[in-house]
Amino acid sequence: TAAAGAALGSSWVASDDPQPARNATTCGVARRLLHWNILDGGGSRLDGIGALVRAGGYDVVTLNELNGFSAVRLKALAARWGFAHSAFLHKSAYNLGMLSRKPLERVKLGNDEIFAHGLLCADAAGVRLCVTHLNPHDVGRRANEARAIVARVPPRAPFLLVGDLNTLSPADRALHEAAALPAVIRSGPHAKALGKKFLTRSGDAVDYGPMAALVDGSAALIDVAPPRGSCTVPTAINADKMHFARLRLDYALASPSLARGACAPPRATVLNDTITNTLSDHLPLAVTFSVAA
Repeated sequence: TAAAGAALGSSWVASDDPQPARNATTCGVARRLLHWNILDGGGSRLDGIGALVRAGGYDVVTLNELNGFSAVRLKALAARWGFAHSAFLHKSAYNLGMLSRKPLERVKLGNDEIFAHGLLCADAAGVRLCVTHLNPHDVGRRANEARAIVARVPPRAPFLLVGDLNTLSPADRALHEAAALPAVIRSGPHAKALGKKFLTRSGDAVDYGPMAALVDGSAALIDVAPPRGSCTVPTAINADKMHFARLRLDYALASPSLARGACAPPRATVLNDTITNTLSDHLPLAVTFSVAA
């Protein structure tokens, strides 16, 4: 629970690897995770979100924008959705949450000033799992958050970072170039805000610095990318001027030990259909991964 996490303090020194559940297979234990930015606490959409979560049979669910929630309210929601365990972080109005069928161990609450909305981590489903929601306004501050996360990645344990990272990936460069993204931003009604969020200081190119800090830095995290061209914004109920084009803002990033240490590499899928398009201004990201048996 969040209370347990608070009692553990904010130490981020890497320690023993989380112990995965085991079964008879030699290839690893398959796990399923759903990440979703549910938009301003979900509101009247929560029942629909919960129905999708319950139907998916996920081991772990991570959530952004639990606005208006508390740890107690999240625990009650988790129970309704079939999860016995939860963790909650309030750093800003845009709270973070984690739901799990199995106990969450070594919960850490990252309330550091460097994080806009915090960093919530726990041992879950056999990995060190962190969920975050990076700075929505400034690419430089977002790069600083990314470097702070890299410093917290354990050196050996399987690690997975998920969240609305509010940033663009060079893996999607072809999509950005085809859409002439910098020109669209410069000529649009929100040029100043969008330029500060996504472009280099010159405004001539997409600034991939935050993602580079995550995938090219010492942790060498691997982008568990969904099929090429998949985007997580906008949706049919787009409520954010920053979702001005088809973009991938929600990610799963795995450590090399997780991405390459099992028989099957992690896979991600954006759940894009007529139902998910009406439940948030972000589409959910489903991730399947395996841990050592």
